[in-house]
Amino acid sequence: MNSLGQLLAQWAAGGLSAAELAELKQLLAKPETRAELVDDWLLDETIYHTLRSQPAEAPAAAQARLARAWAPPAARPARAPRRLFPWLVWHEVRITLRWPLGVAAAACLALAGLHFYFQKAAVGRLTDLRAQVAVERAGRKLSAGSGQLLYPGDLLRVPADGAASLAWGEEPTRLDLAAGAELQLLNPMRGKRLSLRTGTLDASVAPQPRWRPMIIATPQAEAKVVGTHFSLSATAASTRIEVLEGAVRLRKRRLAAVDDHRQLTVRAGQTATAAPGVKLEAQFLTGFLSSDVWTLPSDTPFAEAPARGTSLSQPAAAPAPPNAVERLRGFLVAPASGDYIFWLATLEDKTPAELWLSTDAKPAHKRRLAYVMPPEPGREGTAPGPQGGARPRSGSASRLAADLQSSPSQESAPQRLVQGQRYYLELWHEGVGPEAVYFAWRLPGEAGGAPPKRVALQALCPFIDSSGPDKGTDAVR
Repeated sequence: MNSLGQLLAQWAAGGLSAAELAELKQLLAKPETRAELVDDWLLDETIYHTLRSQPAEAPAAAQARLARAWAPPAARPARAPRRLFPWLVWHEVRITLRWPLGVAAAACLALAGLHFYFQKAAVGRLTDLRAQVAVERAGRKLSAGSGQLLYPGDLLRVPADGAASLAWGEEPTRLDLAAGAELQLLNPMRGKRLSLRTGTLDASVAPQPRWRPMIIATPQAEAKVVGTHFSLSATAASTRIEVLEGAVRLRKRRLAAVDDHRQLTVRAGQTATAAPGVKLEAQFLTGFLSSDVWTLPSDTPFAEAPARGTSLSQPAAAPAPPNAVERLRGFLVAPASGDYIFWLATLEDKTPAELWLSTDAKPAHKRRLAYVMPPEPGREGTAPGPQGGARPRSGSASRLAADLQSSPSQESAPQRLVQGQRYYLELWHEGVGPEAVYFAWRLPGEAGGAPPKRVALQALCPFIDSSGPDKGTDAVR
C-alpha cells in the first residue's frame, strides 16, 4: 500500500493508475487522513511566517535578497530606484547605440579615406592646347602639354594668344577655355568643382548625377550644372552665362537691393548676369543666329538642302566648299510695335538668297518676304540653288546697302510686329558666314525715304528648340 504523500506526488505528476486513483480516494475519504493533510499544510504556513518574522537570523546577503523580493513597494529602500534607473538606462543605451555608433565610426573613416583619395587622384586632363598653358601646383609653376593630368588645387592660366580644353576621361564633358582664362580645379569629392577666376569658357557637359553635379564658381556667382551646353564669362565686376541647351542654376553670392531672389534657373536660349547693383533675371539670348550648312548638288533648290545636301558640322573651320549653302535661323525680337520693311542683299551680285519670317515664333508659319534672285519657273516659293559653286566674296557694306534696292524682290511688304514678341526668322544664302548676306530693316516711325539700316544684333536670337537640343546647329556670331 502506498502512503498518502506518495499518492499525492504521483497525482500531481499525472502518473496515477486507475487502481492507485481509487486507493487515493479511499484514503481521502477517511477523516484521520484528511486531518493529517491539514496538519501538513498548517506546518508549511507556520514555517513561512516564521522565516518572514525573523529576517535577522538569515545571512546578510540572503536577508537583502529576501527584503527586495517580499517587501511591499512602500517598504523598499528609497534610494534603490535612483541607483538602479541610471544603470538600466545606460545598459539599454549602450546596447541600442552599439551598432549605430559603430556604423557612424566606419562612415567617418570611409569619408576621411575618400577625402584623401580625391586629393591625390587626377580629376581631368588638358587637350587641344594652343600656345603654352601654365599650371600652378602647390606653389610651383609647371609647363603643361597636351594630355597633362590635372589634380585638385591646380590653377590653369591660358595666355592671351592661347586656348585649351579640359576633358574627363571617357566622359564627353568638355570645357573650352578662351584666351586669358584662369581656372582652378577643386576637390571633386562632391562632384566636378571648379573656380573660374577670370575669362570665358564654353562648356558641353554630359548628364551628371544629381547628387554630384558640376559647380563652377566665379567671384560673383555660382553655376550649378547637371548636363547642358553653355558659355560662362567672369571678370572682376560681373559674371555672365549664356545657355544653349538644358538649364543652369545660377546663384548670386551677394544680394543687392534690386534683387528679388538669390538664384534662378537659366534655360536654353536665355542669358543672365550676376553683378553688384544689377538685378538677377533671365533674358533672351541675343546677338547671333544659329547656323546650318550643307553642300548641294547643282541645280538643287534651297528648300531641299536638309534632305538632299550633305551637312557640315564645322563649316567655319575651313574655307567654304563648292556648292555650300547656309541657313541662318533664329528669332527676331521687335524693339517697337508697328510696320517694318525688310531688305536682303548678298556680297556677290545675283548670289541666291532668301528671307523668311513667321507671323509668330513657330517655324511652321514662316513666309518668304524677299529674295535676291527670282524663283525658277514653276517653283513658286523657292529660289534656284547654287550654280557652278560658291562665288568669290567681294564688295563692302556700303555697296551692299546700295544694292538693297536694286531689285524689287529684295524688299518686303510692310510687316506689322508687336514690341517684345519673338518671330521665327530664316536667311538662306549661297556661301558660308553671316558676312556673306546683308539683312536690313526700316523701323516703325521712320520716314519713307529713310535709308535701310542693318538689323541690330540685339534684335536677333539663336534658334533653340525648347522641346530638346538641336544637335545639328552651331551658334555663330
